[in-house]
Amino acid sequence: MDLSRDWFRTLLSLLGVCIGVFSIVAVFTCVDSLKATIRSAFENFGADILFVEREPLEPDLNEDGVFRWWNYIGRPQVTEDEYRYLRDNSTQADKVAYSVSFSDVVGVCGDWDMTVQTPIAAGRGFSGAELERGTPVAVIGDAVRKRILEEAGDPLGRNIRIGDAFFTVIGIFEKRGSNAVSTIDVDNARVIPYRAAAALCDVSSARASISLSPKASAGEDGLLFEVRSLMRQVRRLQPSADDDFALNRFSFILGELTEIFDMVNTLGWIIGIFSLLVGCFGVANIMFVSVQERIREIGIQKALGARRSRIFAQFLQEASLLSVLGGGAGVLLVWLVTLAVPSPVVELHLSAANVLLGFGISLATGIIAGLAPAVRASRLNPVDAINS
Repeated sequence: MDLSRDWFRTLLSLLGVCIGVFSIVAVFTCVDSLKATIRSAFENFGADILFVEREPLEPDLNEDGVFRWWNYIGRPQVTEDEYRYLRDNSTQADKVAYSVSFSDVVGVCGDWDMTVQTPIAAGRGFSGAELERGTPVAVIGDAVRKRILEEAGDPLGRNIRIGDAFFTVIGIFEKRGSNAVSTIDVDNARVIPYRAAAALCDVSSARASISLSPKASAGEDGLLFEVRSLMRQVRRLQPSADDDFALNRFSFILGELTEIFDMVNTLGWIIGIFSLLVGCFGVANIMFVSVQERIREIGIQKALGARRSRIFAQFLQEASLLSVLGGGAGVLLVWLVTLAVPSPVVELHLSAANVLLGFGISLATGIIAGLAPAVRASRLNPVDAINS
């Protein structure tokens, strides 16, 4: 009965360490995986791309935290003429593209591959002549391809209906899936020349964007200052007038996400520390009981010449081993979760740094928990201990 009670007490103590280490390592693993995914997505899409749009990505909030939508509702949409003005007059831009989006149809012109940065799996992309003339051709996403394939066979080279017109499919994008950074749903998109899109509907109500990537010698800020000046010129804004357009960059989103990640990390530490405190007291309790049950053994060791430092190290090692076992179980549990939980957007990966962090935390917990029992054991009088 006593043996089973000791085992139960030990398991409860190790469970506290396990939960604490699991909480901390799991949070850091999720955050690190998400950071890596977003960083990779930004690199693939182009973190330095500047977007000229009607509304800013950064929310404009008043003192009550309400978005000042009234400041943007009357703003004009960016137009193809403004795109051409920037393309012809910018000295800092390497590529310039214009796009309008309505439903799952995207009209593009210029360096359109900067708008849809997904490789083409079959067929080809648009030629300059097709974009200028508004030729009724389309490049479709993988999900659109599958729907057409089930109904009419291979869509490449076939005519598909978009609105009231027919477009010839000249290319099919690779399957993209969910992506942490994207301006359109590529898999469900039907991309057509802008002038063909303008003939289908009133594009003034669609979401429009001018995309610009800086030259290597320009940098993001140089391009931003130049584009702001050119946009104010083409819209004939007075020097005292505010901008009636927005210059957006993904760097704002990355900054906001960094703050969120820091908050999540802090929360993980708080939860983990409380769990570790429970485990720490549990391990300390086990070691005090162990010292009490082995007083005669400690006395015999001292009588045979064992020094205080050896007794101290013996019990400190036992406490550390118990804690590391609990921490190892927590790290193992995180690894099993990364294998068992599928994620279409973020691939969970347990890094070596987080493994070392988990074992380091559990080792430190064991050392702290074992200090007091180890000190007590090392200070026992050998005669009193043998006669106890």
